[in-house]
Amino acid sequence: MVQQEGASKCVPRIGKITRPRLHNAYSRVRLFHTIDEARDYPVVWITAPPGSGKTTLVSSYIDDHEIPALWYHMDEYDNDLATYVCYLGQAVEAALPQEQIPLPELRQEHQQDLPAFMRQYMGVLCHHLPSPFLLVFDDYHILQPDSAIHRIIQETVELLPDHVNILVTSREEPPPAFSRLRANQQIKVVFAEELSLREEEIQGILKMRGRTHDTDEDVRVLRNQTMGWAAGLVMFLERVAVDEELQEELSALNPREIFEYLATEMFEQQRESVQDFLLYTSLLPRMTVQMATDLTGNNKSGEILEYLHRNNLFTTKTIHNEAIYEYNPLLREFLLERLAEAHTDNEIRQLRCKAAQLLIDGDRFESVADLFYAAQDWDDLMALINQQAPQLCEKGQYLVLYKYLSQLPEEVLAGDPWSSYWLGRCELVGRLPHAQQHFEAAYELFSATEDQNGALMAWAGIVTAICTDMKDLRQLDHWILEYNKFVDDNDCLSMECKVQVIPAMLNALVWRQPGNPTIAGWARRAFTLLEETRDSPDVQIQCGLALLYYCIWVRGDIGKTLAVIEELEQAAETSAASYVSQQLAQQAMASSCLLTGNVECGLGRVDKALAVTEKSGIHVLDPLIFATGAYLSLCAGNVQQADEFLQSMVDAPHLGDRPLDKILMYQLAGWNALVRGVPQDAIQDLQLSLELCKKTGISQPLGFAHYSLVYALSAIGETGTASRHLERFRELYPEGMMAWADYMYLFGAACLAFDSNDEAEGLSLLQQALAMHRSKNYTFFFGFIPSVMTDMCARALAKDIEVPTVQHFIERCGLVPGRSLAHLETWPWNVRISTLGEFSLSVNGVPYQSSRKTQKKPLELLKALIAFGGEDVSENVLSDSLWPEAEGDTGHQNFKSSVHRLRKILGNEQALLVQGSRLSLNTDYCWVDIWAFEQLFQQGAKAGQVGKSRLEQAIALYHGPFLGTDCNAPWALSRRERLRTQFLKGILKLGSDYEAAKQYQSAIETYQRGMEVDDVAEVFYQRLIGCYLKKNRYSEAADVYSRCEKTLFTKFGVAPSEKTMALVDKIKTIPQQESGELSGQRVSKGSY
Repeated sequence: MVQQEGASKCVPRIGKITRPRLHNAYSRVRLFHTIDEARDYPVVWITAPPGSGKTTLVSSYIDDHEIPALWYHMDEYDNDLATYVCYLGQAVEAALPQEQIPLPELRQEHQQDLPAFMRQYMGVLCHHLPSPFLLVFDDYHILQPDSAIHRIIQETVELLPDHVNILVTSREEPPPAFSRLRANQQIKVVFAEELSLREEEIQGILKMRGRTHDTDEDVRVLRNQTMGWAAGLVMFLERVAVDEELQEELSALNPREIFEYLATEMFEQQRESVQDFLLYTSLLPRMTVQMATDLTGNNKSGEILEYLHRNNLFTTKTIHNEAIYEYNPLLREFLLERLAEAHTDNEIRQLRCKAAQLLIDGDRFESVADLFYAAQDWDDLMALINQQAPQLCEKGQYLVLYKYLSQLPEEVLAGDPWSSYWLGRCELVGRLPHAQQHFEAAYELFSATEDQNGALMAWAGIVTAICTDMKDLRQLDHWILEYNKFVDDNDCLSMECKVQVIPAMLNALVWRQPGNPTIAGWARRAFTLLEETRDSPDVQIQCGLALLYYCIWVRGDIGKTLAVIEELEQAAETSAASYVSQQLAQQAMASSCLLTGNVECGLGRVDKALAVTEKSGIHVLDPLIFATGAYLSLCAGNVQQADEFLQSMVDAPHLGDRPLDKILMYQLAGWNALVRGVPQDAIQDLQLSLELCKKTGISQPLGFAHYSLVYALSAIGETGTASRHLERFRELYPEGMMAWADYMYLFGAACLAFDSNDEAEGLSLLQQALAMHRSKNYTFFFGFIPSVMTDMCARALAKDIEVPTVQHFIERCGLVPGRSLAHLETWPWNVRISTLGEFSLSVNGVPYQSSRKTQKKPLELLKALIAFGGEDVSENVLSDSLWPEAEGDTGHQNFKSSVHRLRKILGNEQALLVQGSRLSLNTDYCWVDIWAFEQLFQQGAKAGQVGKSRLEQAIALYHGPFLGTDCNAPWALSRRERLRTQFLKGILKLGSDYEAAKQYQSAIETYQRGMEVDDVAEVFYQRLIGCYLKKNRYSEAADVYSRCEKTLFTKFGVAPSEKTMALVDKIKTIPQQESGELSGQRVSKGSY
């Protein structure tokens, strides 16, 4: 079994990231100059066989030049990028302990695209490096030819600041991955020939060792026999003498063979206890004196290790609380070979187990696991894996964990459910179907041993894999049912189990069985868990997301949604949350704005999610984030922005990873086509979405596809087919199941009723929908079409249905009516401008009062703009009218200044549009009474009650001449006369309609209004007299004639027309008894 050893046996991993301490190292000044010159290149690559002194050269160069440096010793485990990142971060801290470099943290979500993360990581590191600085990568040759680190180093070169170099030691030349660097003269290779010791350098080394009597011939012999190889020289110097027989024997060997020959000779000269010490300790990648003593039983371990280090016998030493020794790979390989020759397999297996136990507390998982694996100690290896797996997963070292699990014998895997569970966790990163298979295997094994906690963890893994993959959610039906086998006691579950099981089950129910009766209970558990996990942001977000989707898509409960958002917001803003958690939280909170109605807030959260993407380099969720931005933009009617989000979604590299993303893409394309008014295109995209939903078994998008098809099919007249889709939506969301769905249903049903010309039914359904807006505060929904909603609101306002509610709905939705609805005075316009009778302006319901002379010209500009039609009026026309005396550029400057000031007055930059040199009032934001008047007047020409109603509204709007009697500017007169003429025509038309309907009193009041505007228009007097006569109000008829006669004579000196005179004859022939009211009153022609 794995045993926990004392602290003295813990080996910090400092040896990997600390430059070795040199003892009596010879300073190779010649090579120092070579490196100095090579540093004109970003990368200096020192390549030579083992034992050539590469590491010693670089370390002594750093000492000599006192250059700050990061030291990183490569090993075979660095082929896993997660491992490399883990130790590179430690190396940065060791090299720059005073700096606070904000290096991004490697998290689980980065496994999808580790190279992208590394680009970001190295970018941050390079940005904060001091100058000069060295990034040293020792023993680079250990990396595999296809290692991702090659590309990372290559990309890092482009990021290096000036006077910062990458310095590499390797037994091999740069790999093919560095071909571009070599071609671009960005890498300088220092070859083995240059590292070969010169005779003068050998002479210097001999003197450092106290050998002052060697002749030049002795030095020449040493040079020839060792070929200048540093390791060979060291081994030679351990001999007392070099005789001619040995010279001849070694002359036929290569450097590696020379080392093995001399090492063997030196090894065999040692006492047996020292030999055993060297062989046994070769099993340790690095060691303290105490560890060496415990493994070998040799009490002189410290003396032996220090002797090897002091005499530069291929042993390095670093200090971290205590001395840590490490054999040179050349020596260690030699010793391991001798160990295999000298001991039986069983003896070596026992030694490995003992070495592993010594390393277990402090060394790397891989080093310990390798020893257990080589010893075939499966029990201890599995115990180690189960102990370390959570930490390895947390650090993103899935490949490391997977490597050892996948190499276990089948019989070991088959009997250990946890090995299958951890394999599932490793595969969750990218291969979801494989993950599901491993979790299912673990589930069977746990169930067979009645390990409920383990079985529930595996169950949660299965459900999570299915929900994440989303290729076939129909599988969830089986696993939701399978849960019933467990004793469902929430209090008995461990916290580790709760954080996996509760969100998994709630997600499964939300996405597959929203109508399941147990869903509310699981939601309550999730609320409790949300409060219990505030110190674990990732767990809280995982739970909060499931809850948020429940509150939105199942309950449609705005209050609970906002409560969950409050918890999620805090978790998402903390740096302790993973990047994917932050992205998911911001995206989910953005999507909730569809329910809460705050589109701007939602788009802000989309921006936050994309900012996390930019910061992290994680693009897996890009399609979902872009989709959220698209549907919020469509709700706001911003088609251009929706197009941009949709295009980004289509271009996203991970679009095809999850079916949900493609479903959303088709649904959004269909929705976009509906907003654009192209229902045929919408039908095609929505049908594709519908088929994918059926294939994958995803519940919510299926309902939305049916619902959007209601509007698309109704728009082309296929109301019967549209009705069937609406009923399918109702089957998925029965009445009372989710209030938000009921709200959507009412709008859809109202749309169908209106398109079927059933006005009464449509208005009834619309009134119910608006009542839900008032009571539930619902606004938007998936498939919301601003133009359709604008039409419905216009219908409601026209019928005085829920007017305050409709106005609130319009403002919440940001619906814009355009000029076609100018007749709707109850529409909540941002800017209201009255010009008939007198000029007045109100902005957002507040009357505008100008007390400054400086505001006179902007208001005059507004009046003139309206006088010239209000739209597409040229700057020249306005400037000539308002500043006729201006010369040169003065008129243009006056115009620009007035436009700027007018925009401020109107309170909305969009209310006043400038396109080229033409000015317009934005009809989406501004209501002008004469626009409404003219539109109503035009609609009043229609026959029937609608035309009559529109004329009544038009007449009611006319309060006097255009801009009142105070404005007599030439540019106002034409518009004033035109409006006056329209008004008078409208009076006659409306009066005639009233007379035809025998509504004489209404006709009388109408003609009287006409006389107020034009008291010399004889026709009004004639119509009035006729109405009074039909009402038997003879005295009033006589009064009208008298007034007509007097007015015409006073103003023009003429008598009434023959037609009017004929009406007088009618009055005179009325019998006296029928007209008692005329007694005492004389009516005669020519009274005046």
